Amino acid sequence: MRKVLVLFIAVCLVFSLGAGLFTSVPTVKADTSVAGEASTVALPDLTVDTLFFAVDTLSFDPAPPIAGGSVAFCFTVHNQGSAPVPAGYVFSVYVDGAYLGQGTGSNGIASGASEDWGWVDMTWPVDTASHTFMVVLDPNDAIVESNESNNSASISASAAPVPVTGITVTGVNCEVVNNYTFVPIKPIAETLGAIDTWLPDTQGMTIVLGDTIIGLQIGNTTAVLDANIIALDAAPYLNSNSDVMVPISFIFEAFGTNQAIGAMNSVIGATTVVNNGTLQMLAAVLPTNATGPSITWSVVAGTGTATIDSTGVLTATGVGTVTVTATNAASGVTRTEVITVTTAPTTYTAGDVDGDGTVTMLDALVAARTAVGMTTLTGSAFQAADVNHDGTITMMDVLLIARIAVS
Repeated sequence: MRKVLVLFIAVCLVFSLGAGLFTSVPTVKADTSVAGEASTVALPDLTVDTLFFAVDTLSFDPAPPIAGGSVAFCFTVHNQGSAPVPAGYVFSVYVDGAYLGQGTGSNGIASGASEDWGWVDMTWPVDTASHTFMVVLDPNDAIVESNESNNSASISASAAPVPVTGITVTGVNCEVVNNYTFVPIKPIAETLGAIDTWLPDTQGMTIVLGDTIIGLQIGNTTAVLDANIIALDAAPYLNSNSDVMVPISFIFEAFGTNQAIGAMNSVIGATTVVNNGTLQMLAAVLPTNATGPSITWSVVAGTGTATIDSTGVLTATGVGTVTVTATNAASGVTRTEVITVTTAPTTYTAGDVDGDGTVTMLDALVAARTAVGMTTLTGSAFQAADVNHDGTITMMDVLLIARIAVS
């Protein structure tokens, strides 16, 4: 009967593969028997009889692991010797040469008998690279065997690719500084349920979200993330609204891409952009464990015009509508979003009707002529003359302009 592996730890072990992680290489024991010497003592002989992978089950299912999915590493321990293997025998498991963990057989194995094991509830990396599992029996030579050369075996497998089946696209208000996209971290973090604290003495901010702890400082190109110091693309800064602005790449690293995109869509999401302004377009792919999630961006002019770069920064160049498309080349899946480019708001100074940068009695005179119907003002000139913002230009506005001029 198959057993679920009893681990030395109380929780199921989840492995993670990454560059530079696998540095420890197991040593397979050499045969210590003497050539030509007759065996007079009955000894056990441990060997790994079969080695295989099974997805979510302790079976001989030949299907490959699923990238990002749960997988069980299964093997059979066989005693080929003439004496029983005592209870408490040990084996070690390695992944790509790195030690993964150790297990102990609570029961012995009779001569000629075998025992099946499953190292379960591991999460396969989100990639399609080949990974090698090895099991080494009795790694500390605690059991004297008739054959010490057959105590290890290995198997390699690659995950089946997980295609992209859907894409969600959103635009978020941002600020682009030195080619880096910045977004306000406070509303994003709070939308996710985080608690943030501003530290005025050090110009710093701490953010706590569950077990995640973040430390940032204005002007500092490093940040603290879960007790690790990481380098930022650029230093955080305070914008004109006193928002703590951070590189969007850090938002993804701290909160996860899809979770961060959802939060940003809630608080700074937008489908409009001011002409000559920028809008950061974001795409989240589904499923989240897709093995080829890269996105390419394109934009097609409608009644308006815009350009978009490889990072999804949309720059408006003409008033109207444009259609932005996110494409996953590996799967051929696309998603479009219509963005409206609006006219930039008119800027003016109250009372400066002629727009020369100063408020004089000449401005009051032009407002007076408008008030009595001798001329008509439009655009920024009308807004500058309508000092009391009641939608009409009257002698009250003329009086207010005159007071500004003489003050």
